[in-house]
Amino acid sequence: MLHYLLVGHFAHEDDHIRFVRDEPNRWMKRVVQKPLDLEVLRSVLRNMIGRDVDALFFPKDWGVRLDPDGVLTVNKYTHNGQAIDYLVRVARRTGAEIWDDSGVQKLTPEEVERDWNDREARMRRLRQK
Repeated sequence: MLHYLLVGHFAHEDDHIRFVRDEPNRWMKRVVQKPLDLEVLRSVLRNMIGRDVDALFFPKDWGVRLDPDGVLTVNKYTHNGQAIDYLVRVARRTGAEIWDDSGVQKLTPEEVERDWNDREARMRRLRQK
């Protein structure tokens, strides 16, 4: 099972992301107040990969995608620290929020970085055994 982190500007309801059903018998969808700024996404990507980018083509091993509603979705358990660094930088630059994919747990950039660092340290210890 995959879990994701979401970065975006969301509408809230009862301290979580607001979800609505636009048609009967359809999946609930999150309510986004505004999409992420594409120029900021490109700028952060350009700074990280060290070359100019016209389009948002993320390295495959990052597990990052930009959804049609303007939300950045990142594999929560990616093995690539650059993906985590990218989402944290985007959140800080845009003022966007970071949520787990259920829309129930809001995370700070610092919590995301700490979780990543703790997980990587555990993985290194396991590999040494």
